[in-house]
Amino acid sequence: MKRALLWLFTIALIPFSCGSEKGAEEIYPPVFYQIAGESNMGHTQVFPGVVFPANQAKLAFKVPGTIEKIYVKMGDTVGSGSLLAVLDNDDYNINYNKALSAFKGAEAGYVSAKSSFARTQRLYINGNIPLADYDKAKLAMESAQSAFDAARLQVQGAGNQLDYTRLRAPFAGVVTSVALEEGEPAGAGYPVLIFSSALGSQIRCSLPGSVVKGVSVGDTLSFYSVEDSQMRFGAVVAEIGKGSGASLAYPVVLDMIEGASSFLPGSSVMVDFSGREQGMVVPSHALGHDSQGNYLFLAQSDSASGVYNVVQRRVEAGSLTWKGYEIVQGISVGDIVITAGLSNLYEGKRVRLIEEN
Repeated sequence: MKRALLWLFTIALIPFSCGSEKGAEEIYPPVFYQIAGESNMGHTQVFPGVVFPANQAKLAFKVPGTIEKIYVKMGDTVGSGSLLAVLDNDDYNINYNKALSAFKGAEAGYVSAKSSFARTQRLYINGNIPLADYDKAKLAMESAQSAFDAARLQVQGAGNQLDYTRLRAPFAGVVTSVALEEGEPAGAGYPVLIFSSALGSQIRCSLPGSVVKGVSVGDTLSFYSVEDSQMRFGAVVAEIGKGSGASLAYPVVLDMIEGASSFLPGSSVMVDFSGREQGMVVPSHALGHDSQGNYLFLAQSDSASGVYNVVQRRVEAGSLTWKGYEIVQGISVGDIVITAGLSNLYEGKRVRLIEEN
């Protein structure tokens, strides 16, 4: 009888024992993770940039007037010195002719006074006239010369004014914008055309702090067109600006290496900074926030095979990039960062790891 009761009791405990083992397995929920410092940590390696021209100018008339003719339209390519637009120059032409006429009169007066002084000088030397007559002739010549010089400057000024009614290309390039139309008034110095060199020679892009601190002026990088990632070109870092705004984006200017400047201004390119970033970036959903600041959940290996303990780590987060937050301080290369399920995690919880693709 005792043996029978013992056997029944043992059988009754079997389900409970199995249930307990099954429950033990369920207390180790799976979590996604990434290894700090590995490429799958979201390192930002390639950034978009825009090609800018080597030269760009806002062209304007130096004198006011009404636009008579515009010889180009947006997108036209012209050579250096090409005529782009002209003002109605009737008034400037009249002023030039007046100045020219006055100059010719002053020139004739100066020639006459100079000749008269030469005769008077000979007479004075021979003692035929008094000193007063000599001084009078000399003063008349000097006055005529001053009038001649002033008239010459007036002609030059009127000629410049007339020439300023013509707008010419300062270098070979492309018309990127036309601001005014024929018949409209154009003020002196008011931009009529925006003109750029035909080919680009610079790339401008913005980098987060995690990348820019690994970049120096003089570094040679590669870039490619957004339409063809296989064809690579070279560029040298020329300028690194200061961070601005809440995102702390740093402007960077690169000079294209000779042979790579076939890109038109405004073209979109991708600049490769692979291997130059020194910071670590985590997905934005992996970073937790509370009243004390930012934190990450890390996984530390347990003695049990495949089981990890959850550890909450306070971190200092930097700028938000397009792949996540830069972590300035708080984690090291090789740390296991849990990237999903933060709401169900807490210090000391035991989990199993699933690699995030």
